[in-house]
Amino acid sequence: MDAVSTSAAPRRAARLAAAAALLVLGGAALEGCGDSRRRGLLFDRADDAIAANSPAIVGHAAGQLALQAALAAMEPGTFTTPQARPHVQTSGTATNGTVVLDFGDLGTSGARVNEATLRGLVVATYARSGAAATVTVSFQTLLASTAHLGLVDVFGTLTYACTISGSTCAGVVSGAVTTDGGFDTTTVQTSSVSFTLSAGSMVLAGTSVVTSTARGAWTITYAGLTSATDPPAARFISTGTAVITRASGSLAVSLLFTGPNQGTLTLSPGGGTRSFKL
Repeated sequence: MDAVSTSAAPRRAARLAAAAALLVLGGAALEGCGDSRRRGLLFDRADDAIAANSPAIVGHAAGQLALQAALAAMEPGTFTTPQARPHVQTSGTATNGTVVLDFGDLGTSGARVNEATLRGLVVATYARSGAAATVTVSFQTLLASTAHLGLVDVFGTLTYACTISGSTCAGVVSGAVTTDGGFDTTTVQTSSVSFTLSAGSMVLAGTSVVTSTARGAWTITYAGLTSATDPPAARFISTGTAVITRASGSLAVSLLFTGPNQGTLTLSPGGGTRSFKL
């Protein structure tokens, strides 16, 4: 397993050291996702909405792989362990145990999921009674980098409560995920998002609340948001919608996914549209 520090101070120092190397890539991605800087203030706000949504995307990206790894430990003949990176270690039985996902450290390429590069460790504990299963995913040493967030520390816990039926696990995910980039701390509180994981594909529907020190408060509502857990080359959001609404004011940004981590963005009020990429 790649070594990843469990201390916040070394993690922050490592993150800052790596940030300079990622700056050019992040800046290019931000410019590419926009041309919005040249299209007016409303489209700048649309980019803010995508950034506000990004911590939720990071949490679900890591969480769905941890869920799949736990399901593979509970039902090894039905669910498969995630391929390639992350490396997975399992301990326990088919009814109670722990899985550790190692995405690699800052010296590695990490794992690319939903346009986020993940590095570090994620730990999931699972318990099963009959068809009912609970998987609690803990983010303690996870680092993520995205075009809109840069390099951030990821903290928090997501709990997946589901019913297993054949090769399908369906239920509700709850919990909170926080990303800390130094200049912005964002927390996503999830309590009413349903999910279905089947045949290497995760579908989300429901609403989360986002609070950002830099971007304010938002709500995010997913409808049929579909992403793949495997194979690694297909770990992207392919279909569905995400509607991101500012808590104060009337701005709403709707993302309709029509291709890998991209699609059409619509602003309301006003109805302005453009393409977007996470």
